[in-house]
Amino acid sequence: MSKAIRCALLFGCVMVAGQARAELVDTAYPVGTTAGTWVVDRYAPAVFASGGTVAGRSGVLNLGIAQADADGTRPPAYSGAFYNTQGRGLSMDASAYSVIYGSLYIPAAWTMSTGAAENRRTDLWGMASPATGGDTCTSSGCNHFPIIGFSNADTTTPITAGGTGRYRVFDSQIGWQELNSTPVQYDQWTDMCIAFNGTELKSYINGTLAYTQSDLSHADQATLGATTKFSRMIMQAYNFGSDYTAQWSSLGYGQLDSVSALSGDGQTANLGAAFANPLVVVAKDTSGAPLPCVPLTFAVPSGGASATLTTLTVFTDRLGTATVPATANSTAGTYAVTAAGPGLEGAASFSLTNQVAMVTPPTTPAAVSPVPTLNEWTLAVLSLLAALGGALALSRRKQR
Repeated sequence: MSKAIRCALLFGCVMVAGQARAELVDTAYPVGTTAGTWVVDRYAPAVFASGGTVAGRSGVLNLGIAQADADGTRPPAYSGAFYNTQGRGLSMDASAYSVIYGSLYIPAAWTMSTGAAENRRTDLWGMASPATGGDTCTSSGCNHFPIIGFSNADTTTPITAGGTGRYRVFDSQIGWQELNSTPVQYDQWTDMCIAFNGTELKSYINGTLAYTQSDLSHADQATLGATTKFSRMIMQAYNFGSDYTAQWSSLGYGQLDSVSALSGDGQTANLGAAFANPLVVVAKDTSGAPLPCVPLTFAVPSGGASATLTTLTVFTDRLGTATVPATANSTAGTYAVTAAGPGLEGAASFSLTNQVAMVTPPTTPAAVSPVPTLNEWTLAVLSLLAALGGALALSRRKQR
């Protein structure tokens, strides 16, 4: 990574030591200068506070930008484009496999911009660091800053020109990457996350891989060692000289600790039939909170009784769950389907049974007395009439 890019990302604030914890963030969004609070990064946004419930999501963060904080109106010490990026950061300490995540609500009004007054940009940042020294290395040269977010500003002259709304990511080695091929979802929430797997930084949008940064080398690697963890999570928006509010929800960070079966265990299905319920796994971090953006690898027996899954790799969603339907194969028996997470020794396990379809024998109807046919009824009536006629004739003889 060039020194110019690293210097452009250097924090304009004093960072506090992180705590070894992993959890969903406090939706009261406490601000301050101590561990556990959101510390100013570069320049304080006009608003950084709870926004209540928006479009079905609670605990929303309102990140507000004000014209009063634009370049030229800030104190002289904060002049220049560097301080147009305004936000707050939260210290953390999460080794691989770890994730920072959040969801952004993108209004349809942000689809296009005709100039600075309509320009909007907001991002979720991470800081990936070596085991020690991440807060003190020269010009932040030992850190990487993966970023994922949205912008509708022009790519070359954002302060004066507008553009088309798009997702984008930042690669510390080569700069901004515009994700023009990924359609933006407007008037709804977009789930975003950045995962550190020990060797790469992977960015995901709505559960789909959007970008991978594979080069995590840095200027101080010889003295401080390789990148080993996320040390900071940052929420930012850009001040183009007008008022607007970016709304984020489901913010959090965490280090993968466990995976377990949530539902679907203990089912039985006929040979070749789908199981009634899908297999659902939940991934959790070291605090016990659900962890999104985790790739889970499912495994089934290679022979004998087994199942066919629609896919063998599933990413956990914003609720930390991964779901996959299963279909019994043509062999009867009980077996285990497992789901493993990266770097974990244990795995989630499901006990499933394939059975031969039960054939219900036909029910023998109860004996029913035969119903006389028409000819039989006719003979019976004629016999009755003959008997009556004989009785009548006998009665007349006696009367004589």
